[in-house]
Amino acid sequence: MSDLIFNRPSDNYVYTGSRLRAGTNSTKLSLTSTGSQSVIDLCNNSNIDISASTIFLNGQIVSEGGIQVGSGIFGGRITKSTNPYEIVIDPFGVDGVASTTQDASGSVVIMGDLIVRGNTTTVYSTTVDISDVLLTLASGSSATLKSNDAGFQLGGDGYASLLYKTGVNRWRTNIGMDISGDLNVLSNLTVTGNLNVTSAVTNNSLITANAGIDFSANILPLNNWSQNPVTWNTFALVKSNLGSALGTTANDWEPITNYEISKVVLSNYSFVRMEFKVNFVSSTEADQSLGFKVERSVTATPTWTTVFTDPSLGSNMGIGFMDVYNGTFIDDLAGVTLTPSKTVTYRLSQRRNLNTTIDSAISTQFGVVGGTDVGNYIFLQELFKPNA
Repeated sequence: MSDLIFNRPSDNYVYTGSRLRAGTNSTKLSLTSTGSQSVIDLCNNSNIDISASTIFLNGQIVSEGGIQVGSGIFGGRITKSTNPYEIVIDPFGVDGVASTTQDASGSVVIMGDLIVRGNTTTVYSTTVDISDVLLTLASGSSATLKSNDAGFQLGGDGYASLLYKTGVNRWRTNIGMDISGDLNVLSNLTVTGNLNVTSAVTNNSLITANAGIDFSANILPLNNWSQNPVTWNTFALVKSNLGSALGTTANDWEPITNYEISKVVLSNYSFVRMEFKVNFVSSTEADQSLGFKVERSVTATPTWTTVFTDPSLGSNMGIGFMDVYNGTFIDDLAGVTLTPSKTVTYRLSQRRNLNTTIDSAISTQFGVVGGTDVGNYIFLQELFKPNA
């Protein structure tokens, strides 16, 4: 076709002014070109209204204004963006505004699989709802080609993260972790921060920690020294310049000044091993002896309970001499109600025993002898037992 005559009989064209019809088959409209000339050339602001149910194209559609599908609340648009190399699919874009900042209402439904081949996928949604039961990250990696630092991160600066570390083959979080349910450890658990467990803990292997661990439930290790009754925290010791407590008071328990020690324990079910080394001088009177007693308090305002007593030490032969009292005992804390701080305090008392049927009073001082060179001390150690 060499010209723009639309009613040439040989082409069987019919021109009616507002409608254009081509060919003898009314179900098809063929729009072609000859050389560099267009068969149909519409001016600006003109429209082509095609009511056919199907349109077949061998080429492409080029649009500067976008493509609209449907109309009204059942319509949407595909438009160019104000950013280079970007298009916008807007199911709410019937207003025709080509902008990434317009109303982001509506939905785009993809009936098949969605494959994204770009380098970055950015989602501005406030809620992401995934029905699949398995979310796979680093799908291109394998057990022999692991992806270090793969995982989850909050914030652009990673203020909270759960990342996989290939060097140690473990998950690692950079903040603390609260566990309100049971924690069943099947392999090694390495803690680089505080692990606060508020329910039962079972362990079939090893727990190591570079910081504090708070336990409120049972731990059952199989190949760890924690199987043995040894302390999991530092011991307590008092030995600096413990003084003397000589006197003549008879048949009355006297707390010895400075012979008191406190310790914060890990468990209400632990045992506390205690040891007292005290030098003392005995009485020169045959009917007199020395006794020692250890008491415990677990309250801020001390309320003392007797833990053990060694009632009678020293000479009953009327010979005065200096000796060493080595008192040892293991205190079972089971059934003892501790404060939240779990502080336990012990003190040492002495008693000068007098047989009042023989003597009415003690005439010679005797009791604990202290000082910087004497070497008296009090020692405590917790034998850790997890809460039952």
